[in-house]
Amino acid sequence: MKAKTTCDKEMKALKEQLQTATQGIEDRHTEGVALAEQLAKAKEELVNTESLLKDEHLYLKDLTMMCEERAKDWDQRTQMRAKELESSQEP
Repeated sequence: MKAKTTCDKEMKALKEQLQTATQGIEDRHTEGVALAEQLAKAKEELVNTESLLKDEHLYLKDLTMMCEERAKDWDQRTQMRAKELESSQEP
């Protein structure tokens, strides 16, 4: 009788441990799935951000080139105008 009681207590304790371990595994699995979803979203956002950054760099490069061309044109026009003024002031 004493052995049966001890055995029953031990079985109950082991079942509780098994239930706790099983619940822990299920919780970790759920967390793993959620983390995998977050990782997929983060990777997608990274790809989109890198693409946007690449487009912005290209736009900046084009804009810089356009500004440099306009600055050269302005310098040329300014020099031409200065020469025109200089030549018109000569007697």
